[in-house]
Amino acid sequence: MSALNEVEKANEFYLKSYALAIKKFGRETIELEQVEDSRSCLIPPSRRTNSESERAFIDARKKILGENDEQGARILNGKAKSLPLVPYPFEAKSRRISGMVSVRVKIDEQGNVIEARTICGHPILGKASEQAARGAKFAPTLRDGKPIKVSGVIVYNFVP
Repeated sequence: MSALNEVEKANEFYLKSYALAIKKFGRETIELEQVEDSRSCLIPPSRRTNSESERAFIDARKKILGENDEQGARILNGKAKSLPLVPYPFEAKSRRISGMVSVRVKIDEQGNVIEARTICGHPILGKASEQAARGAKFAPTLRDGKPIKVSGVIVYNFVP
């Protein structure tokens, strides 16, 4: 089975999971966020393509999530007004630990990170990434001209 077919099958699963989480738990729940975090880790942005199937997934997801879709697994690195660099932890460097770390952030109405939590990646790298993510600054996100809280993902890549 090709990698594209695997992603398409996973996307079918995630669409069903979104619908089930909303039906069973509601729209503003940790369960819905967990589904999103799971997809972010298992199908990282590097495996997503700008294909017709990915656009179909996004459209189907928007139908299920509605307005909540804005708070999904958007990669926010490019949206940051300032994004502190994360120092490579000595312990990780000495043990040759590397890889990608995704940190879910919640951003307040002023664009400040109010919460940062590692959703995938090595725990040692995650701790350093969370600290750096808390220092990121964003322009306020507006809906109908009013600032709102949003969440998304900041991705860090550690290469020894």
